[in-house]
Amino acid sequence: MYLKQKMRRGISAALVAAMTAGNILTVPAAPTEEGMPNVKNTVETESYQAELNLSDGEMVFKNKVRGEKEWNTADKAMIPGATMFLEGDNSARKADMTAANVLNSMDADGGAAGMQMSGELSGVKSWFFFDNEILCLGADIANTGDTTDKIINVVDNVTVEKTTYAGLTNPANGYRNILKASVDTNEKYSWKKIVDTATKGSHARNWLTASGIEDSQKSLEWSYVFGDTITNSKVFYRFPTEGTGEVKQFELWTLPVNGGYQYTLGAGKKQGDFANNAPAETENRVLENTGAIQAAENESEGTLAVNKWTDGEVNLKGKVAEVALNEAASVVIEKDGAAGKALITVAKPESGASSQITLSAALDAESAKELGSLGAAEVTTDGGTVTMKLDTAKMSSPVSVEVQLKKIDVVTGETITLVRGDEVKLETPEELTGNVTWSTKFLKYDGTYLRNVGSSKKKRELKEGEADGTRKAGDATADHLLSVTGVQDGAILNAKNKGEMVVVAADESGKSKQWKVKVLHEDPANLPEAGPEDYAKIRTAWKESLIGTNLLQEDGGAEILAALNEEAQTAWDAYVYKEGDVCEGIPWKEDEGAKGNANIPYEDDAVEFRPSVKKLLAMTKAYAAEGGALYKNEALLKDMIEILDYLCGKCFVPKSQTDNWWTWEIGIQKDLIPALILIRDELNEEQIMKYTEALYFFQPDPFYEGAINTASTHGKGYRKAQGANIIDCSTTAVGLGALREDNELVYLGIQASSQTFVIQEVEDSSKIAETGYKSGFYPDGSYLDHISVPYLGAYGIEFMKGGVRIPALIAGTPWKYSEEVQKNLEYYIVEGFGNGMYKGMMLDCLKGRSVSRPQGSNKAAGREAMVIILQMVDSLSDEAKAQTLSALKCWLEEDPGFVESLKGAENVPIKQKALEILGDSSIESRVPAVHKSYPLMDRAIHRTDDYLFAVSMYSERIQNSEIMNHENRFGWHQSNGMTYLYDGDKQYTENFWNTVNPLRLPGTTVVPVNIGTGKPDSSGYAQGGDFLGTESWVGGSSIGNYGISGMAFTGKNRGIAGDASVTYAPKLKGKKSWFMFDDEIVCLGADINNKNMNVPVETTIDNRKLDQDGNNGFLVDGQEMDLPVKEANVKELADRSVDVSGVACEDIRWAHVEGTESAGTGYYFPEENTEIQVRRAKTTGSWRDIGTFDGESTENYLEMWFDHGENPTGASYSYVLLPETDAGETEAYAAAPEIAVLANNKDAQAVYHKGLNITGINFWNKNGGSVNDVTSSSAASVMLQESETGLLTVAVSDPTMKNQGTIQITIRKPIASEEKLDENVSCEQKEDGSVVLTFQMKGTNGASSMAELQLQASVYPAAVRLENGESQQFEVRDYGMGIQETSWSVSGTEQELAEGTTVDENGLLQIDEEEANNALVVTADTDAGAELQAYVSLGSPASAELPQEIQDLKITIRNALKAAEENGTDSEEAREAVKLAVEEIADTDNDKLIRYMMDDVLAVSELYQEAFAGTEYAVEEAEEISEDAAELSPAEAQGMALSILPSEAEGPSRAVLVIGEAEEEDGPAATPSNADFVENRKATASNADTEEDAPAAKATDSNAEEPDKKPVVPEKLGGVKVDAEHCYSFGTQLFLEKEDGERNRLSMKAPIRLEVALPECIDPERKIVAAVFGENGKEYPLTWKLEDDRLVLMLSRTGTIVLANAEGEEPENPETELFHVAIDPDIPNGTVTANRLEGPEGTEIILKAVPDSRYRLNALYVNGKKVKTASDGTYRLILREDIEVTAEFRRKRSGGSGSSGSSSRGPAVSASGIWQNEGGRWKYRRADGSYETNSWSLIQNTWYCFDAEGYMRTGWYFETKDQHWYYLLPSGAMATGWQNIDGKWYFLNDITRGNTGWTRQESAWIVNQQQNPGMPQGALYQSGMTPDGYQVDSQGVWVQK
Repeated sequence: MYLKQKMRRGISAALVAAMTAGNILTVPAAPTEEGMPNVKNTVETESYQAELNLSDGEMVFKNKVRGEKEWNTADKAMIPGATMFLEGDNSARKADMTAANVLNSMDADGGAAGMQMSGELSGVKSWFFFDNEILCLGADIANTGDTTDKIINVVDNVTVEKTTYAGLTNPANGYRNILKASVDTNEKYSWKKIVDTATKGSHARNWLTASGIEDSQKSLEWSYVFGDTITNSKVFYRFPTEGTGEVKQFELWTLPVNGGYQYTLGAGKKQGDFANNAPAETENRVLENTGAIQAAENESEGTLAVNKWTDGEVNLKGKVAEVALNEAASVVIEKDGAAGKALITVAKPESGASSQITLSAALDAESAKELGSLGAAEVTTDGGTVTMKLDTAKMSSPVSVEVQLKKIDVVTGETITLVRGDEVKLETPEELTGNVTWSTKFLKYDGTYLRNVGSSKKKRELKEGEADGTRKAGDATADHLLSVTGVQDGAILNAKNKGEMVVVAADESGKSKQWKVKVLHEDPANLPEAGPEDYAKIRTAWKESLIGTNLLQEDGGAEILAALNEEAQTAWDAYVYKEGDVCEGIPWKEDEGAKGNANIPYEDDAVEFRPSVKKLLAMTKAYAAEGGALYKNEALLKDMIEILDYLCGKCFVPKSQTDNWWTWEIGIQKDLIPALILIRDELNEEQIMKYTEALYFFQPDPFYEGAINTASTHGKGYRKAQGANIIDCSTTAVGLGALREDNELVYLGIQASSQTFVIQEVEDSSKIAETGYKSGFYPDGSYLDHISVPYLGAYGIEFMKGGVRIPALIAGTPWKYSEEVQKNLEYYIVEGFGNGMYKGMMLDCLKGRSVSRPQGSNKAAGREAMVIILQMVDSLSDEAKAQTLSALKCWLEEDPGFVESLKGAENVPIKQKALEILGDSSIESRVPAVHKSYPLMDRAIHRTDDYLFAVSMYSERIQNSEIMNHENRFGWHQSNGMTYLYDGDKQYTENFWNTVNPLRLPGTTVVPVNIGTGKPDSSGYAQGGDFLGTESWVGGSSIGNYGISGMAFTGKNRGIAGDASVTYAPKLKGKKSWFMFDDEIVCLGADINNKNMNVPVETTIDNRKLDQDGNNGFLVDGQEMDLPVKEANVKELADRSVDVSGVACEDIRWAHVEGTESAGTGYYFPEENTEIQVRRAKTTGSWRDIGTFDGESTENYLEMWFDHGENPTGASYSYVLLPETDAGETEAYAAAPEIAVLANNKDAQAVYHKGLNITGINFWNKNGGSVNDVTSSSAASVMLQESETGLLTVAVSDPTMKNQGTIQITIRKPIASEEKLDENVSCEQKEDGSVVLTFQMKGTNGASSMAELQLQASVYPAAVRLENGESQQFEVRDYGMGIQETSWSVSGTEQELAEGTTVDENGLLQIDEEEANNALVVTADTDAGAELQAYVSLGSPASAELPQEIQDLKITIRNALKAAEENGTDSEEAREAVKLAVEEIADTDNDKLIRYMMDDVLAVSELYQEAFAGTEYAVEEAEEISEDAAELSPAEAQGMALSILPSEAEGPSRAVLVIGEAEEEDGPAATPSNADFVENRKATASNADTEEDAPAAKATDSNAEEPDKKPVVPEKLGGVKVDAEHCYSFGTQLFLEKEDGERNRLSMKAPIRLEVALPECIDPERKIVAAVFGENGKEYPLTWKLEDDRLVLMLSRTGTIVLANAEGEEPENPETELFHVAIDPDIPNGTVTANRLEGPEGTEIILKAVPDSRYRLNALYVNGKKVKTASDGTYRLILREDIEVTAEFRRKRSGGSGSSGSSSRGPAVSASGIWQNEGGRWKYRRADGSYETNSWSLIQNTWYCFDAEGYMRTGWYFETKDQHWYYLLPSGAMATGWQNIDGKWYFLNDITRGNTGWTRQESAWIVNQQQNPGMPQGALYQSGMTPDGYQVDSQGVWVQK
């Protein structure tokens, strides 16, 4: 607001009203001499009225256009302006909060107010009231109460009426009537989803709107403009109906982001003022928004306001004033330049104020005085700055100081020159009368004014009545450069930014007058002294860079000169008006229409006439090149001047832009400036000014682009220049300054580029995902552009082209770069380009989308980089210069064609430098080995003397790729862990990217699908597929030249602003790691999962480009693989419309691909039974397929990949790359690998390198984990290396970049001393001998922190991988501990050791041939008190009996139970662990849970309820039986609570299982009657043959069948006819019951155990069949059993449960055709069984291949076709024909020799006891000589049973101890799983389920029958359903369908 308003009304003061308890800080408006009027908390401007309650932040406001009608309301739950809590059900709750501090400067016209919160909330809030806007800020807001409710800040709550409109972003973007849109059935326009539902706004724009005005103008009452995009500002809205069925309110709120929020309420605009694809600008500007200070200003109103909450001096550089304030206070400055006055008001805190407050404000003050009689202020003015020293003891009320501003100078004359910040006055001309309006405009070359142009669809001047985006037809204003404010007798001009414009005054009669104004950036007095000779130096340097000094004297110069002349002569000869008197039109006819927009005339289309400027440049080069045929040719000069007169008189002149803004502001300058420099000496002053007029007009200030603002076709108009563009703008300024001899322009070129030549800082790495990156170089050497794209090899090069040019141009002149800039430029060269190149090639992973340009290959980009480095190398420091010269020489030697490629005069000095380096014998040709991790751009580079390896990753910070401008269209997976191997073969240099299979890029783990959206992105082209990830764990650590990297990945993604959303694979996830050593790179993958897709997940090992014939040899385990060649084109591969299958390589240990120029690449596979796929490909691709260039080629490839199958669960892989390795070396490495994989799972991935003694570990979980003797407290990347002298180096990083606290690494090794610790590292030695390193991670930005410790002793090697039968020598390394004696021992991690596994007194470990442990621990106990350990892994883990996901879940559940036991059930540790377990259970198939771990699930359910009892998230469970199911009573159900996920909990609630009929609002729901039921089954019968059993529902809206009063009587259950008289059905439904009793259907996310009474109609003595029918009418198997006439059901889904007795004894229809299963009886080394040998069509057959001891399954064949089995050897199929089955078993690998197999006549050979045969019967004698008698014994991991005489049992055996039947095979081994015995199938429990009561006492097993509810392993299933869903009768025989 303006001070003149105050003067007219009388300056009012304000006091705080209705305050709560707490310290009060008040700033009412200034007191007058007469005293202080009453306070008012209401502001009223011409646009709005607002009332603020500072006790709770409530603010109601209304737009005055509507008169007295209210806008919003504070009577509802959501209070506008208030910071509140959002409870679990998304209802708002007022916080228990008080105002601990209040700032208030509100009066009737505006002001500022703020509050500091305490209680349940902490933080600060401020409001700033301007004429048309209310700015609302919040900072440091946090929940300090006892709840975990979300904090929200309510923006508005509007009562919805018939005419209420809103402009929202989703679910349907648009400005619509709320009541109509909320019921619209057309999804394109419907807002039905917002009704009563909190909806997150999602859009790249930053505004929403609302209004109650219904008119054709779409007049708005309020707009809501947020500080960031709608998405990033976390904006939410909904339409509550309040139970009426019709929308009543429009609620709008934000979630504070990092504790803060920022939004502006704008009054009185129109919807047309806001563009859907552009951010909205506000009049106000936020200066600060932190917990310490909140400040803003409105420059046009002359107001600056500050709420400072803490002590400590701050400096604010506002445009209204520059302010320094040292203590907590509130300040409002109101400046009225027209009146020549300002008012400063200051208030102190009512309590806790400092004794003195000091304030200074730079206001161009003449004098100042305190108002009122307090006498609290000592006021002085000096140099225009007002300083106030305030005695707070005297400040009983706010103090105000009136400032008299210096009198504004009156300027005269028609041309005015000002400096930024100048304020002058123009007097109204006498010829103008009446009301005079003032404005600023741009003058065209023809004397008219520039007009607004479109920036979206109409890139030209807008005609009257037209609009484009936010722009409308009209004159373009220049008020961004110069503001003009009309006063009574003239106008005040305020110079803002550099440029040229006119001020126009016009009266009502139509008379007008204009003044030309030039605004300078810098006062000429502040510029360096410069004379004509200095400008001449710049021009000379520029000229020499173009044409050299004397080409005839240079090697090859004559040819260059001839080429220059030929090009110029050709252009001159084609010139239409050659040697004429004037250029009358287009100089070269061929340019007309060749480029640009066909609808724009040539003279107005810069894209079209730029080729003419280029031809002109060619002509000027020939004219200026001494010795050439056209040198100083007068006729040529005359024609060139004519051309310039035309181009710079008609075309490139001050005018509105068309088409591409870049050509007007940057492109033309690149050609016109050098052309003018070359002939400047031939031009007079008038010509120079004429030809440079447009150059200056369009680009007067290198700090900014779009000087003409809305006359520019750029959407943002006037904007700050950034990245490479600011270099171009700076180069323009230097060149233009040299031409015009303009000191300021040259100076600004240096200053602007200096601001660019910086090392960008990362203020808070945890916010990068929200803020993105600024363009430029970063401290880790990264170069980033386009917010989130690594771009060193493209934009980085363009950036440096300017960086290298300007220093050369200004050498020897008064204009210099600072020392800091010089250091930064050196850093770019050494850390950026020095590490980003290999053998002269720019690494492709740093080139962004430019990989899709054939002329921009890595070789071409590398050459561009070398040109830059050659120009800069002599300016580097000695050390950097020596290193760079060595690298240059190496690159030049690797690329001998580079020197000859340096054509043209401009490259002569560069060529000379290159030849000088090559000829200098003192320069060593070498690029040193290095490992460089770039955490800020998700890249890692590993360079050795033989090769370079790079890995490209993506995260929430970095995009997966950049796909825009029709470029890189198939680049979807370029950062999905893509690995690059640069060796002697130039893989990526020519025709790689246009021919490589884009779905099989090396190293990537992907779902191979085309994810291009085909929708226009921000570049306007239909393409898509690039996105940001959602994972933060991406990065690594390094020690010296070694490093590790890792990435957590998921197919779930975040969109890129302006682009269409991308759907890829939302359920895909996994972990990937790379361990980079000297000769090998270890690649691991784990926890690879996907769901709901019919495409396999693949990990590509490599995709090597072969030679032109494709004949490179490929060996697998030494055998040459003859692979068929498959031809395809890239587009077919991208769409997977061709055969992409490969040849399987089974049980592979190593492979080798012959190189073309290199030795080749080896591949070692550490895991046993590894299978990979291989494909030879001949691929054709066009560059046009992936970009905008032509050119087709065909290349040969060898693809290698792991096929993880469709929707894998817990898949993993491991392989080792061996670069530059021949086949023999590969085979030798595979026989004696240097590495051991220590861990490869969802918790950690770890590798040990024996030769380097390095351990690398990536800990994935936020709570860390342990691997061997290293434990981490948090997610981390850790490396350890032990030197031969015992120096332990530890490197630790936080790859998430979100850890603002610490990472603690515990190392269980004895430490002698701390040698060296980084500043952020501390060390503590524990009593148990371990050491704890604490790393402070804040500010480390993903980089490694280091520690060096001296060990006392250790064991070497620390870890090793061995095979059974092998040995390993271990040694103790004593580093001064004084060890004399060592005792060695070895132990197994799973079970007792085999007899032959021993370690002798010298540390020699021998592994038994039959060792069953997968891992061993070798321990060295020393006499010095140290216990040292080493770790041994034995081959690959044995095939798991349990699916991987079940194994992982068991670990999670075990951790939860352990956390509860150790920390207490209600501890935070237990709750977090339980949450994780519940979420993982919800992600696991219910049928699998029932089959493998039902007891575990129920244990978690019980723990879940206990852990959260009494909290806001308490969960309970209950069952209810309705009257129609009363005979099932009593019922008991367990497990329902698990269906209430912790992430979805909304306050205390319980899960209720309703058995029978459920009451709902509309009365009881009915399950279909039997007739309906049968009909429903008929309707779905057509799918029965093809549809697989659906998995148990997990996250659907409902998976329950509604119950029916009538029993359901199907004809059959499980293929068995049922007795209709003995049939019972009942419904089951699951409900979520809230605290208030409200119930809603709950989707079933975990299985339920239900125990009910057996219905009377069911005869327990007869065969019982049972099933559950889902809501789709489909029958699903039901697991059940009888316990004491009680029926126990395991529900995997709710629905209608049907029980029945079978009708008769024959389950099969005798007329049904049966198909047969024939199993080869002569399969050697193993057996194959089937669950049944015949059945009707549709029968499921389960085959299981069981190898003999020390053999493994190699292949299972069904009808001659190899099939893929599960890890336990099972394979399932649907019987549709007779099948024949056979299998192949192979001997397991063994490092030893002479092993023997198990006996075919008896049990397996034991290493810890002796089997003895007595008369054909077997006994087992223990090591102590006793015999196993009357007992069960686990021998060699196999269960045997012995009778009272000690003989081994065989056949059927009834165990009286637990009342179960068992079957002992002829070998004596206890049978498990499905067994065909005497022609009948039985199921013997495959794993132990539940608590069996069996315990070990001494040497015997006993059972407690009171604790025996579970099923032991091997027990026979009877009278019920087997875990895999098959019915067995009372004898245990499978009831076949």
